[in-house]
Order: sequence, then structure tokens, then C-alpha cells
Amino acid sequence: MKQLRISLSGFFAFILIAFLSSCSQVNPQQEKAALTELLGEFLTNVDDPNMHDRLWAEDLVYTGSAGTRHGKDVIMDGMSEAESDTAQSTGPSYSYDSLQVKLFGNTAALTFRLIAETPTTTGVDTSYYLNS
Repeated sequence: MKQLRISLSGFFAFILIAFLSSCSQVNPQQEKAALTELLGEFLTNVDDPNMHDRLWAEDLVYTGSAGTRHGKDVIMDGMSEAESDTAQSTGPSYSYDSLQVKLFGNTAALTFRLIAETPTTTGVDTSYYLNS
């Protein structure tokens, strides 16, 4: 799970396809609120493979902090490989601030500052990462 935590807490870009409503006329403010809620839920459940499956679009192009690109299949494979590590280590908890949500039809782009708080023997180490 350590490799996944590093890529999540590093600089990454993601665009997700949002299928938020079955109706043809969706209120942009409702859509933005639903995406904001989904981001919060994702960051709270970042170790849950079902959450990743729900969040990432099938045609995702993910750029990791090292500049490598891959799709949803690589993320999901990493989740199943990392499941055994989850019980052994306490990793960071994630939150965000400075969120901007831009809607483009059935696609949304989210930019935000990712906040990673990692427990240490002396307290909590807080790191910040820009995401778009």
C-alpha cells in the first residue's frame, strides 16, 4: 500500500466522468455539490478498492508524481496488491482545501490542494500537494 499512498499523496492529475443523475437536465450547482461530496468520501476511504472503482472513469488517464501515465486498470491492480499491507501500517489521512470544480458536459475537472496528515511518534506530519 505504500506505493499507492505515495502516488495519491504526490502531485497527480485526474479528470473523472461524472454520471450524477439519470435526468437530462442537471443543475450545475447540484453536480458540483455531488462531486465535492464524492471527493470527500473518496479521500476518507482511499484504501477501499470499491471507492476507487466508483471514482475513476473507465477511460481515465492518470499522471503520477513521477510523470508516468496509466489507466484505471493499473490503479485497480495496485489496490488488490496492496490490500495485505493495509492492516499492517497506519498511513496518512487525506482532506482538501481550495477546491475548484469545472464542468464540461459529462466531464468534470477538479483542482485542489491535497492535505495528507500522517501520524508520527511526536504528533502529526502535515504535507500539502497541488492537484488538478
